[in-house]
Amino acid sequence: MLRTLTRQRPDGKNSVVLIDGLRTPFVKSNGKIAFCKPHELLSQCLRALMNRIDMDPANIDYAVGSICAEDTVNANLMRQAILHAELPSTIHGVSLTNACIGGLSATTMAINAIETGRCGAVIVGSSDLASALPVRYTEPMEVLIRSAFNGMNRSLTSEMKLNIINALKPHHFSPDHPYEAGLRERTTGYLPGQHIDIENARKWKIPRETLDEFTLASHLNAGNAWERGYFNDHIVFPKSLKKLMVRMSKK
Repeated sequence: MLRTLTRQRPDGKNSVVLIDGLRTPFVKSNGKIAFCKPHELLSQCLRALMNRIDMDPANIDYAVGSICAEDTVNANLMRQAILHAELPSTIHGVSLTNACIGGLSATTMAINAIETGRCGAVIVGSSDLASALPVRYTEPMEVLIRSAFNGMNRSLTSEMKLNIINALKPHHFSPDHPYEAGLRERTTGYLPGQHIDIENARKWKIPRETLDEFTLASHLNAGNAWERGYFNDHIVFPKSLKKLMVRMSKK
């Protein structure tokens, strides 16, 4: 949650302050929270956030959300999260897709809205769930399906219907891998992790071993911080995950 201060900076823009922030725990895909949807996870953080801060939700002007893999079911992630959290429908919610820096892009949009005086209080959020990536068929199969649906809206001869059926092949019924279909860049054919590997190797001349060492240290530091309770005030456990943890603690 970001909001403005009453004073302005020397450059004439409004000052921006961070009020509070929450997140759900990081878990493995297809695990403890695979049953949730991205907007449901985000909405639980929104509810918990509003319970923590002393602010009337009606005073929130704007909400910006981001998602790494585009969700075709809930195209506007933040708008759906606002409604699911039962916050005022007057909050203008928008969402963007910008791979792994989507959260930073959303934050930049929020800061700009406050600095220029367009908004006084803005929510920023990001939600991704590898367990809920859309399952898509191959492009040839999608073309055939669209042709069939379009044919329902107009008269098709028996020959045209037969041509659509004959065009179906066994491999058309095999869907694309959700992770690759949802995240692979069409123009380059690379996944996000492959892009950064190429950039680090070619442009920044950082060897893979150095990256692996940094990654390992980052995870170890995060694990130590978790064990020491540094994240206790920042974590919102999804409701169903809470029930599971209570059952496990009783065994």
